Amino acid sequence: MVNGSGQQNRDSEVFGHRPFKVLADHLSKNGFAVLRYDDRGIGGSKGEVNLATTIDFASDANAAVDFLSRQQMVKTGKIGIIGHSEGALIAEIVAAENDKVNYIALLSGPVLKGDSLLILQSYALGKVAGLSEPALEANKLNNRKLYDILLRDEPPKVLAESLEKELIRQNNGIALTSDMKVKLSPMLIPWFKTFLRIDPAYYLKQVKVPVFASFGGKDIQVPANENIYALQRLHLNTTDVTIKDYPNLNHLFQNAQTGKIEEYFENPESFNEQLMDDLTKWLKLKTK
Repeated sequence: MVNGSGQQNRDSEVFGHRPFKVLADHLSKNGFAVLRYDDRGIGGSKGEVNLATTIDFASDANAAVDFLSRQQMVKTGKIGIIGHSEGALIAEIVAAENDKVNYIALLSGPVLKGDSLLILQSYALGKVAGLSEPALEANKLNNRKLYDILLRDEPPKVLAESLEKELIRQNNGIALTSDMKVKLSPMLIPWFKTFLRIDPAYYLKQVKVPVFASFGGKDIQVPANENIYALQRLHLNTTDVTIKDYPNLNHLFQNAQTGKIEEYFENPESFNEQLMDDLTKWLKLKTK
C-alpha cells in the first residue's frame, strides 16, 4: 500500500484518521498479506526527503515490491499495489516498469498531467469556498502563468526571480510581503517542479495488468469527472480496467457533504465500507 502526498506513516495517518490501517485490517481478514511502510523520513523510515520527488518515492515502492517477491508467505504472480492519490500515481509508475506487479488499485489516482491537475484542484477548492466564477477564472489564468514559469528549464534563482515578478504583476504591481514570499519556497522544491511535469497517461499506457480505479464524486483534490473522462479516453495496453465512481465520497473516501478539506477532520468515517468491499471482491477475482 502506497501513501499519498506528504510524509505519512504506514497507517496513512491524516486529519485524525488512519485509513490504511482500516483498509489493511479489512484485507488481512479476507486472506491478503498486506505490506505497509512509513514514508521516507518519518516513523521507522530514513532517507532524503527535501530533495526527493515522486520518482524517488516510486523507487521506494519498487523496493517494497521486490521485498515482497522474496517472502515465502507471498505467492509470486499475485503481488499488487494499492495506492492513494500520489500513491496511485506511484503504483502506475512501478507497474509500468516492474513485471513483479500483477495488478494495481488506484484510489483517487490522478490521470491528468500534474500542472493541469493542480489547476483543476485549485478551481474546485475555490468553488466550494464560494468564490465567484470570474474570480475562479482569474485564479486559473494566474496559476497557469506561474506553472508555465516553473516548467522552464532554468536555474532555481532565475525561476524564483521570474515567479516573484509574475506574483507582483498578479498583485497589481504591489511588492510582495514577507508572507507572500514564503509561499514561493514550496513551488521551487524538486518535488513540486517534478509533479507539474509528470503525465500519468505516459505510465498508464505502459501498464499491462488489471487496473481498479476508484474516484469520489465529492473529491476536490483529484476531481472525479475530469480524471475518469481522461482515463476512459486513454488507449491502454490492458483491457482489464474497472472504474468505480462513488458520488458521495471525498478524497479520503468518506461520505461527505461538500468535499471541503475541513470535513476530513469532522467526519467519523475513516474509509468507506462499500469501497472496501468492492475492492476486496475485485482483488479476490484477480488473485484466484
